[in-house]
Amino acid sequence: MSLINISSDDIKRGLPWPDSWFKAEIESTEVRESGDKKTVHYIPTYKIVEHPDPNLNGRLLGGMGATNFNTAAIGMMVPFIAALENMHIAEFREKFKKEGIQFEFQGCKGRKLQIKVKNTPFEERMIPKVVDFLPFDDKIPF
Repeated sequence: MSLINISSDDIKRGLPWPDSWFKAEIESTEVRESGDKKTVHYIPTYKIVEHPDPNLNGRLLGGMGATNFNTAAIGMMVPFIAALENMHIAEFREKFKKEGIQFEFQGCKGRKLQIKVKNTPFEERMIPKVVDFLPFDDKIPF
């Protein structure tokens, strides 16, 4: 008979995510070539910070299912980068519309922002996805 140890972190991972905004820190970054080797995936993992619920504070959210940016649609990364640069999207687009921007994805580890999590159905279960971003100190717009 073999014993299976389930840590408190493992138990937290099994809890459902509320659809809400969270303050987060970039815990890690992964750069991965796509299966067909034609594009590159940029995959951040977020750690929830400054949350009053101990079951959520410190919890990790990441991987391909939660957030995945891809070079085939790199413009989808603008809200993420704008939030990390402490800007709103319109301000970011105005500032960089002429010359563009170079962004070091792997250098964003440890940086903070707010993420909006929404549960979406996938293969008959709910999966938390990051669907929007705000600068870390912004107030939620509603």
